Amino acid sequence: MYFRHVGLVPINIKKSLDFYKKFGLNIIKEQIEPEEYVNRLLGIKSKFVKTYKLGYGAKIMIELLEYDLEIIPRGNSVLSQGITHFALGIEDIESLYEKHKDSVEFVSEPLLSPDGYAKVAYCKDPDGNFIELVELLG
Repeated sequence: MYFRHVGLVPINIKKSLDFYKKFGLNIIKEQIEPEEYVNRLLGIKSKFVKTYKLGYGAKIMIELLEYDLEIIPRGNSVLSQGITHFALGIEDIESLYEKHKDSVEFVSEPLLSPDGYAKVAYCKDPDGNFIELVELLG
């Protein structure tokens, strides 16, 4: 078994694509899933879902899903039951923070972990999903 990716349903697909590209992720695969497949697989009624698989190189990390639904249900808190955040490994967190602190909602500036093992910061994507950014030291 292995971890494959995190799936997110954004309110605005363009904003989300632009946001994740700021962290160096690229679109690896983009496709439209057929209505019959989507409805049967997910137990919903949707005409289609367009998926954008984002990652580094060929490694997919995030899948953004765009449904033809008018209202997307939402509720998220870092203390919520279920998935509260996901983490991205970053090579130079200080530079990334300085470059994007005016356009990305950061919870804090990068902080040194108590054990000195990493620099860590939390931010939110355009839909309020929490992302832990981690730069391993040494």
